[in-house]
Amino acid sequence: MNIKFLNKSSEERRNMILSENVMKTIFILTIPIFMMGVVQSLIPITDGLFLNNKAGYVIAGAIGFSQSVINILNAFSQGLSVAASAIIGQMYGKGDIEKTKQASVQILVLSFVIGLLLSPLCIILSYVISRGVNVELSAHVFQYLGLYSFVLPFYLWHLFLIL
Repeated sequence: MNIKFLNKSSEERRNMILSENVMKTIFILTIPIFMMGVVQSLIPITDGLFLNNKAGYVIAGAIGFSQSVINILNAFSQGLSVAASAIIGQMYGKGDIEKTKQASVQILVLSFVIGLLLSPLCIILSYVISRGVNVELSAHVFQYLGLYSFVLPFYLWHLFLIL
């Protein structure tokens, strides 16, 4: 990887994206998303190892069940980040740096607001979903999804920060 990319000006980065080797550019632009994906994949693995050894199979099962709901919310947030990066990329490609900065700030604020709006929905969903599972898992599913609702605004916000 070319570390010099981090020290380039906006104009030099735009020229690199538009005129240099496509494979090299794709590789450089893919690294932040790849790193985020690795971390997202490691979290359930470490949670599973810790929970199975310390909390028991009931809690691990509740979290395993809840992961599909969390993955849906994560997919939504990743879709928003792809759309935002396309919008920002268009403005950046046109060379309008001031408009790019304005759009970035607006998208950052919007993502946090969307996360705040989705939090109550996540709490409601946690109640509905927890009623449909085994009684032994129900309280733990509700608790895990309910706690995740507090993380959601920051999760959406951090996805847009990598832009």
